[in-house]
Amino acid sequence: MRIRLIPAAIILAAVGLSFRAGSIWESLSDDPAPSGFSNGLAIAQDADAVPPIPGDTGEEPVPLELDNSDVPIIDGSESMHPTELRLANSLAERRLELEERERELAQREAMLSVVETRLTETQKRLEGIRDEIQQLLARYENQEDEESARLQRVYSNMKPKRAAAIFNTMELDTILSVIRGMSERKLAPILEAMDPEKAVIVTQEIDAREALPEIRQ
Repeated sequence: MRIRLIPAAIILAAVGLSFRAGSIWESLSDDPAPSGFSNGLAIAQDADAVPPIPGDTGEEPVPLELDNSDVPIIDGSESMHPTELRLANSLAERRLELEERERELAQREAMLSVVETRLTETQKRLEGIRDEIQQLLARYENQEDEESARLQRVYSNMKPKRAAAIFNTMELDTILSVIRGMSERKLAPILEAMDPEKAVIVTQEIDAREALPEIRQ
C-alpha cells in the first residue's frame, strides 16, 4: 500500500510543476521589456542606420553659373573695398590707354625716322646734282672766257675800221663780251670807226657795267 503512494505523489508533483511553469511563462509574455533592454536595442538599431547627409535631397546637384561681368581685373581684389576696387580698375584702364598711346607714338616715331632717312638721301642727291651743275657752269665760263680772250686777240690785231664794221652787225652782249678785256688803246679806234649810235650805246653800257659792284658768289 505504501509502495503505490510514492508514484502517485511524483505524478502530482510533476503536474504542479507544469502548471507553475505555465503561469511563469504567461507572466513573462504579458510584462513589457525592461527599459534598459529596450534602450540598448534602440541604440543598436541607431548604430546600424546610416545618418543622412545634410542638404541631401536625393536629387542631382545643379551647377552654379558664374557671372564674369563684375569680375575685377586686379589680382587679389577679393579683399579690397569696393571704392578701392573701382579706383584700381580705373587706374588699370588708364594704364592700358597710356600703353596704347605709347605704342602709337612709337609707330609714328618709326615712320618719321623712315621719312627723315629718305629726306636725307634726297638732300644728298640734290647736293650732288648742284655740284655737277656748278662744275658745268664753271667749265662753261672757262670756255667762254677762253673764247672771249681768243676773239679779243683777233679783233685787237685787226684794223679798227674792219673791226668796227663787224661790231656794227653784232649783238650788244657779244660786243661787250669781246671788248671786255681789250685795252683802251685798242678799243678807242674801233669805237671811233663804228656807227655813232651803236658806239654811244656800247660806251654807255661799258660805263654802267664798270659802275656796278662786283657780286661775290
